Amino acid sequence: MIRHRYGDRYLHNGALEIGFRGLELSEDLLLIGHFIFAICFPMYALLILLRDMQEQFKEQESY
Repeated sequence: MIRHRYGDRYLHNGALEIGFRGLELSEDLLLIGHFIFAICFPMYALLILLRDMQEQFKEQESY
């Protein structure tokens, strides 16, 4: 789990308290989501590019 850098020194106001376990979980999910996006988005963009190139190639063959 990722630890919060600042400890609890900024969380002395009761209304602003955040559970550290929830914060760690949300940071982990954010990190996992970032890696999924970083892998899937370029693959999807490449797929779109390759499909477009394939369509252009088919159009050139038909002439």
